[in-house]
Amino acid sequence: MPPVDSNKSLTRQEKQLLVRWIRQGAGYQQHWSLIAPVRPTLPSNRNHHWATNDIDRFILTRLEKEGIEPSPTASRETLLRRLTLNLTGLPPTLTEIDNFLSDHSDEAYTRVVERLLKSPRFGEHMAWNWLDAARYSDTNGYQGDRTRTMSFWRDWVIEAFNDNMPFDKFTIDQLAGDLLENPSLDQLVASGFNRNHPFNGEGGRIPEENRVEYVFDRTETTSTIWMGLTVGCARCHDHKFDPISQREYFQFYSYFNHVAESGSVDAGGNANPVMNVPTLEQRQRIGQMEKEIADHERRKNVSYAELATSRAEWIDHLQEELNKDGKLSGWEILHPESATTSGGATVNVEPGGSVFVSGTFPKRDDYTVTIKPDAGSLAAIQLEALTSSGLKYQGPGRKANFVLTSFEASLSPPDGEPVKLVFSRAVSDFHQDPLNVSTALNPSSEQGWGI
Repeated sequence: MPPVDSNKSLTRQEKQLLVRWIRQGAGYQQHWSLIAPVRPTLPSNRNHHWATNDIDRFILTRLEKEGIEPSPTASRETLLRRLTLNLTGLPPTLTEIDNFLSDHSDEAYTRVVERLLKSPRFGEHMAWNWLDAARYSDTNGYQGDRTRTMSFWRDWVIEAFNDNMPFDKFTIDQLAGDLLENPSLDQLVASGFNRNHPFNGEGGRIPEENRVEYVFDRTETTSTIWMGLTVGCARCHDHKFDPISQREYFQFYSYFNHVAESGSVDAGGNANPVMNVPTLEQRQRIGQMEKEIADHERRKNVSYAELATSRAEWIDHLQEELNKDGKLSGWEILHPESATTSGGATVNVEPGGSVFVSGTFPKRDDYTVTIKPDAGSLAAIQLEALTSSGLKYQGPGRKANFVLTSFEASLSPPDGEPVKLVFSRAVSDFHQDPLNVSTALNPSSEQGWGI
């Protein structure tokens, strides 16, 4: 040592220095940043009651070594200000101060922490250092420093912090979001991390030179951020201090040397390739619509056999409710727009939505009730026979009883022919034998439903 082919040799003084170092134990270790951390043993402290967590114990050890007493507990106003600045980068408002000072419960501090962690400002503040390390900019960094559109990536980072995204997903989506199988729009946006470098749109530039510079930028930024290791020196030679060779540098470089870009800048100030991205509000609405479409598709593709089974189960459930207390839940009263009879009786639609018939009393009569249903699905119709002081024997029916010989319904679109609705089944909470409610669905039947 040195190797023969280096054509170098040690001086007498250098050899004596090495001998002295060996005699002293030749202590050597890697740089601290390259040594895997090991959880240290907790120190013992004289004033151990002061410490509220493990970090406090290490701080207290140093204070005791220096002969310094811990500072007194901060006032509640100071504590709130420090906490709010640390988590959001903003001072607390007067209302927030008043609310904290008036909360004397043991959970007051915890509630403030939870409130601040749920604030959108938390993600904005936490993202600041990441944006800086990832060389985020709204301009392209070269002549004229033209603006470019990178705010969608910035907003993704902010949302990632606010959503408490796991760090492994945070890493994968940014380094390889576009390489995942069926990547989402958010994952494509996240991969914009590798497009944060400066773009040169100058007309006289050499495109390939710029492209290579962009690859250098990605290599060194990725290493610095995710490996905690600077590799820029190894771009030209083996690193003198960090254990990175020039060969290893360009092995890492090769990962980024296959991006289809020419270094050109488009009209929006971005380097191709680019993609159109909706705003956060638009993406949320698109996501909601996609869920609605998927739900409708799922319902549309249900087989008729499954629908028949579901319908039968639903009707059985209604029958159980009727047998239990004669009442059905989940119904909405549809207020008739009009009601008429073919036998000349007088028909009034009451304020509550009921239909009251009086006047001429033919032996047989047809009632026509017109209703404008609300938006949504109409799965069943419930006909309720009501009592009233205006009826003989107080009803129901004009003389206490009646027989419903037929019940039909049709849907009349605004600009089309009426469509007759087909009822699959009828149930009732009571019927007069043998006048079962099911016969009311058969217009040709001589019988009907006796109430």
